[in-house]
Amino acid sequence: MTKYPQSPGACVAKMAHYMRTETTLSPRSIQFYSETAHAVIEILNRIKAESLPYKITEKDIRLLLDEMEDMGLARNTQKGYIAALRRITEFYDNNAIKRMNLRWPADSRPNADWLTLDQAKRLLALKKTPLQELGVHLELCLGLRRIEILRMKTEDIHDSYITVRGKGQMGGKLRNVPYHRDTINVLTAFNRYRQDLIEAARSRRPASTAVPEEYVIRLEGSVLRTYDPDGWGWDKTVIVPMREALGFQFSNHTLRRTFGRIMYRASVPVATIAQIYGHESTDVTLRYIGVDLDDMSAAMGLCPI
Repeated sequence: MTKYPQSPGACVAKMAHYMRTETTLSPRSIQFYSETAHAVIEILNRIKAESLPYKITEKDIRLLLDEMEDMGLARNTQKGYIAALRRITEFYDNNAIKRMNLRWPADSRPNADWLTLDQAKRLLALKKTPLQELGVHLELCLGLRRIEILRMKTEDIHDSYITVRGKGQMGGKLRNVPYHRDTINVLTAFNRYRQDLIEAARSRRPASTAVPEEYVIRLEGSVLRTYDPDGWGWDKTVIVPMREALGFQFSNHTLRRTFGRIMYRASVPVATIAQIYGHESTDVTLRYIGVDLDDMSAAMGLCPI
């Protein structure tokens, strides 16, 4: 068995040496892969995911993808980071990224985008399935991440708030998010839908129906399943049909960012928005909500002199 370096930095150095001496890659390409691999490893360390290239798993990569979304990195930047990570993981015989068959959205816009207020209202008014209604509400009205929705358990739903399991390993840090004025109605409708799924499964296989502890479930044949954490099945069922019906582009993160943007424009303090989001730093929140010319003009109008 090949003895691999015991530190991420040494792993990058070994790969760079191999590329310089055994490949025809240009010095510029070698520099890109080396520097980008170091940057990705730094992110993995910060979110307490595995950073040794030969040990990185699909779970670590999903956490990285979520973190890059939170950082507001442009789509092409994210692709570059994943390309560098794939280069070094495959150098150490780790095919985790290849197995994931990642699907990227068609556009390359930065993720630091928002719906306009009119678009948000159109989305809320759109006729939706109970699953779509739940997803839109939790992301657009409570500011949850997609992975936080998929991790929710029935025990996390309380009378006036939801206990949210953060994005880190093993569910990350917990936080409590209070209900929006429409949350009870949305949860009530989804509870009926969820119970219908359970009863349908039991009617097909009465003796062997296991109900997942996760709140969001789906019925596959006669088996109740959860959604894959990478979110593709969720997006295909929830997001894509609504985009097609409305005729404008948005992602799960667009809805989450729009929540913060609307709260900010309603004069909610940035520190409060950060707490709801689960951000450790308001710097990240500021990148989410952005400040444009309208905001600066409004600030000038408040100047007392």
